Amino acid sequence: MFVQDDREIWRDFGVRFLGSWVFIGPDWTVLTAGEGEIDLNVICRLAAPPSTTPVAGYSVYKGWVDRQAAEFIASRMGLETSTAAPAGADMVVVVGGPLANPSAIPILEEAGISFNRTAEGVELRLPNGTVLVAGGADWAWHDYAVVFSIDRGGVLWVGAMGCTRYGTLAAATWAAHHQPMLKPGVGYLLEWSDLNGDGDVQIGEVRVAATFELP
Repeated sequence: MFVQDDREIWRDFGVRFLGSWVFIGPDWTVLTAGEGEIDLNVICRLAAPPSTTPVAGYSVYKGWVDRQAAEFIASRMGLETSTAAPAGADMVVVVGGPLANPSAIPILEEAGISFNRTAEGVELRLPNGTVLVAGGADWAWHDYAVVFSIDRGGVLWVGAMGCTRYGTLAAATWAAHHQPMLKPGVGYLLEWSDLNGDGDVQIGEVRVAATFELP
């Protein structure tokens, strides 16, 4: 539907500019959105039917700071938690970025994504050149995160990582609620804001700010 003047619908779907587009699934969930030219490669991957093969795998974290996120995603997706990446799995979800979880380093390099400490805070850099920073003033109320998937020898590796532990929890929460969207070659930039001021992450506080194709 083309909506020109109904600003209530603009608000509900997060449209900020004319030229925005929204891809909505059959259950009326927003699968992805963007501005300007539609990335057809991402749309085609999202439109592919989800696999019906049972998944056996692991939710991998390193320290206590991301344990809650790892346990949540494991419980929702039927995975086991681990502090290392074991062999013989159909899926490995790496919870937490490289500053907290060394298992993130190889898949971040393959995906062309990086997290770096800077004077301003933690910098997130995407393959398309987008750079975002979560600074000290953002702590516990606003963060950026990524969820992305790559195929490594027939094993689906998923990254759920934020600039801080709040972003990582937001990424894990979103991924657990959107498992059919975890498809190789697709990445999601997420934004979390503590809308109710409780210092915790709820799924309603996490939005997909953009999708991007992995190299």
